[in-house]
Amino acid sequence: MRSITSHAVNQWRLRRRLALGVAGMVCLWAIIHAYLVKTRGPEAVFQRFISAIKQKDIDQVYALTAPLDKADFGVTKEIIAKSLDALLYKHASRVDASVFRGPGPIDFPPDWRIWRVLWVDAATERSLPTLNQTKQCLTSVSVVPTDEGWRVAFSDFVNSYFRQNIVNPQPNIRNPQGHALRSVRQLGIRDVYPEPKIYHFIYPRKEYSLIETLGVIAAIVLLAGIVWEVREKQRQSV
Repeated sequence: MRSITSHAVNQWRLRRRLALGVAGMVCLWAIIHAYLVKTRGPEAVFQRFISAIKQKDIDQVYALTAPLDKADFGVTKEIIAKSLDALLYKHASRVDASVFRGPGPIDFPPDWRIWRVLWVDAATERSLPTLNQTKQCLTSVSVVPTDEGWRVAFSDFVNSYFRQNIVNPQPNIRNPQGHALRSVRQLGIRDVYPEPKIYHFIYPRKEYSLIETLGVIAAIVLLAGIVWEVREKQRQSV
């Protein structure tokens, strides 16, 4: 009887330690995933893109531009510099940006992540010139998955400027999409990044992914198991 009980206890300890091992691996997996998302995910690319524009770092903006823009639409460093000057820099020597807070579609597409951004003069904190009724200069920054990782659809960024600040606020303009595209082409960009059917606008809030949730649960299980092990060793030593 005593041997059977001892065997059962040993089996229980083995299963518990196996569960702790699995929980530890899940925690490690969640930590690695969080690190990759933090450094290489769409939000990290978005933040680097905005920072590069504010610092007038054309090389970095070009590095973050989607390969399709470069290969098919003729986006070069020179065109990026020309576009940013026409859209932003000619209105202010230094620009600043913030994520727009407001209602919008919340569907989750399989690809694009889109931030709506407000652009202001960094010196006065006033909006850059716009025909928008809100008197806020808005653009969309679309981060898309590519063979090089997450990158910004620069042609869509330029197109969104014309549509949100010049074309859409003028109801008398026929075919606003075509009018905006002509403005984009005048800057030397041959076409605009094809848009998805569903948008996911990102707002300043915390969104927990399944991996993060599993990581938290695994951490709790791991911590509880470690406490259990420590207490059991203390009981055995008494």
